Amino acid sequence: FEVFSGDILITSRGTIGRCAIVPEDNETGVLHPCLIRLQVEPNIVLNNYIKWYIQESECFKESVIFESDATTIEVIYIDTLRNVYIPLPSVDDQQTILYYFDIEAGKLDQTIQMIQNVIDQIFEYRTTLISEVVTGKIDVRDEAIP
Repeated sequence: FEVFSGDILITSRGTIGRCAIVPEDNETGVLHPCLIRLQVEPNIVLNNYIKWYIQESECFKESVIFESDATTIEVIYIDTLRNVYIPLPSVDDQQTILYYFDIEAGKLDQTIQMIQNVIDQIFEYRTTLISEVVTGKIDVRDEAIP
């Protein structure tokens, strides 16, 4: 039940499959009953690769749901997790995959920010336009549809 630096913690009830890696400078702790602790061999698999795969892979989620015998609340049992296969490329390939997805996520974040800026500008323009019409700076009486 002890939790150590570098352990991977997975939520096992309700919102299943969310992960966190215990920070390196963290003190030893005790595992909460709604979490599963994973410890992996660093020369075989990267913690961040496992975290990414568990959180982002539809294949993982579908496998867990298929293997689970939960009823009303989604649950991951440790035995369920043992039966879920995770593709395991070499450590170098895992690093490449993580790097690629970091780059792609950065591009998506930039696109989302750009779109949010345009939305903000449109709302600002809308607010200014309404204000100018209400205060009479713009006359719209002739623009009304009969």
